[in-house]
Amino acid sequence: MDLEGVLDGFVVTDTPPAQAFMSPIAVAHMLIDRRYETILTFSCSNRNHTALQGDLLAAYALGVRNIVCVTGDHLETGHHSSRLQNLDFDSISLLEDISLLSSGKDLTGEHLTENPQFLPGAVFNPLLL
Repeated sequence: MDLEGVLDGFVVTDTPPAQAFMSPIAVAHMLIDRRYETILTFSCSNRNHTALQGDLLAAYALGVRNIVCVTGDHLETGHHSSRLQNLDFDSISLLEDISLLSSGKDLTGEHLTENPQFLPGAVFNPLLL
């Protein structure tokens, strides 16, 4: 299906709403391979910093450059409401982590062999002020 001239790109969401689906990194990669502009919504929910770094570096290796940082949905909204929630950090700290990776350092401060250059963004809900 040719969508040129119909849309500007795709937003690929990360486990909406707190349900398990195929990795959005793989979906974003498949769209990028088809030459579609892709924005990956990257959720902090249920990732620790080690998993976060691994997923960001994997996304970069697969061509993902555009990242929208979100804190994520609470588990009680999804299929796994009886599980413990891991909310070690939020979208602001995710933006800081992306900035650190882009400077050529991993989340422990060790130097990377490459500086992954993302175009990060975030969502803002003024109703939560």
